[in-house]
Amino acid sequence: MSEPRCTIENTNQFWSHYLSLENSLKEISEYISIHKENYKSYSFKNMQLYFAVCTDIDSIFKHIRDNLKLKPIRHPNMGHHREMLSKHFPIISESNIFLDISNEKLTFQPFELLSEEDEAFEWWSAYNNVKHQRPENFYQANIKNLLNALAALHILNLVYAISSKEAHLSNYEDILIQASALRNYPLLQFENSGIMSYTGGYHYYACRLNAENIYRI
Repeated sequence: MSEPRCTIENTNQFWSHYLSLENSLKEISEYISIHKENYKSYSFKNMQLYFAVCTDIDSIFKHIRDNLKLKPIRHPNMGHHREMLSKHFPIISESNIFLDISNEKLTFQPFELLSEEDEAFEWWSAYNNVKHQRPENFYQANIKNLLNALAALHILNLVYAISSKEAHLSNYEDILIQASALRNYPLLQFENSGIMSYTGGYHYYACRLNAENIYRI
C-alpha cells in the first residue's frame, strides 16, 4: 500500500500566488542581496511585497478555518489563528524553511513561538506596525520581516493543502506533500524537502511537515 500523499494542484490559487510572490522577491534580490548583513534594509518595494504576503496570510488562515469547519468568527485575528494552529497543527512550531538566493543559506522558523500565548510573532507585529503607524515604523518593512512572513506563508500553503482533505488530518505530520515543479520550483524550501520524479517527466517539490526525508527507507 502506497503512503498517503497530498498533491497541491495547479488550480490551487494560493500556491500559484505564492510562487508569484517569490518571483517578486527574486526581483528585489537583483538590487539588494538577500543576506543577513542586509536584514535591516527596507524600501517601498520591500514594503509592497511585505504587505502582499501578509494579506495572503490573513486570507489563507480564514480558508484553513473553513476547511476545518471551525465555528465562524466575525473578525478572526492572529490570536484566533495561532490557537487554531496550536490545536490542529502544533508541529509547525518546529518547522524550518531554508532559502539560498544570494550564496548564503538562510533559515527561518516563523512559528517558533506558536505555543507561547503572550509572545507575538515578530514579523506579524511589525506588519501591523507599518500598516497602522507607517511614518515611525517604516523601517520594520525590512528584509528580515519579509522573509519570515514569506516562510510563514510557505508553511501555511502546505497546511491549507492538507486541511482541504479531511482524511489527511489524522496523520498530517507524515503525509508527503507535493506540488508540481515542472516550471516553478520554490525558492524557499522545507527542511529535508526534495524533488519527486515520476514516469513521463513529471517533477514535484515534495516535503513533510515533520521534516523527515521525503524518501522513506
